[in-house]
Amino acid sequence: MAINLDKLRKKKKELDSKMSSDSLFIRLEEGDNIFRILPIGDDFYVEVKHHVINRKLVVCPTTFGKKCPICQMADELDQDNIEHSLRPKVRYYSIVVTKKGEVGVLGYGASVLKPLLDLLFDSSWGDFTDRRKGYAINIRRTGEGLNTSYSVLPRPKKPIKKEKWGKWIAKAKKIDLKKIFKPKDYDELAKLVSGYQEAED
Repeated sequence: MAINLDKLRKKKKELDSKMSSDSLFIRLEEGDNIFRILPIGDDFYVEVKHHVINRKLVVCPTTFGKKCPICQMADELDQDNIEHSLRPKVRYYSIVVTKKGEVGVLGYGASVLKPLLDLLFDSSWGDFTDRRKGYAINIRRTGEGLNTSYSVLPRPKKPIKKEKWGKWIAKAKKIDLKKIFKPKDYDELAKLVSGYQEAED
């Protein structure tokens, strides 16, 4: 019996796409992490809801206004006055440039977003995504696990040359956040949460 090349070709394409997306993500390391945050349209971040299933992040379709079977199960459990871990958690994602000039995607929580917004609306600092008047951000990470904390510190303002900025923006435009965070379809998620429910039982 010959192997199914069409099926394997599809799987290869899926894995290639996943590895390409995974390589875009930048982790916050212990200590100082210095980035220049790039604009995303008229914003500097996108908000994505995730469920944690079997210790893995699963994009919640409600991020894009669609129905989610995992949220529906969480609602059913909440009717029994159970605070359940199936509830989605919110994370924020920005396209950033590292000190080495690498353009990638940085994920973070509200503890980082809040001070970023404070800086944005501080008249002494202002828009950190501006090419001429902007500045880099140092996100200092300390601790591990549940004891991890973050400090958000502005760096001195520094204009970026137009040519360099143009290259960064060109790379950023190639990063399709909607594609990266495209949720699984309803039936796939229903099977996933069904398996989770059986494990819980």
